Amino acid sequence: MYESLTDLLNSFNNDWIPVVKQEFSDFKWTEYCTPLDSEKFFQKPSSIVLFKLYKDNRAGFVRKAGYSLEKISEIRGLIKNNLHD
Repeated sequence: MYESLTDLLNSFNNDWIPVVKQEFSDFKWTEYCTPLDSEKFFQKPSSIVLFKLYKDNRAGFVRKAGYSLEKISEIRGLIKNNLHD
C-alpha cells in the first residue's frame, strides 16, 4: 500500500506539477486551479492524456488500497485471536 501511494505521489509530482506551473496562473492545492486559457488547455491532447492516465492510476490505487485494508483487518483479527489463545 505504501508503495502504491509513493508511486501515485511520484507520478503526480512528475506529470502534473510541471503542467500546473506552466499552464495555470494560480492554484491552491485541493481547492482551485485557474488555467491561463481553459479552452486551449482542455482541448490539448497532452492534457487529455494526463487526465486519462491519472484517472486510470487512481482507479488502480483504489483497488489495491481496498484489498490491502481487507488483508490488514484479516491479519489484525488473526493476531488478536492468537493473543487470546
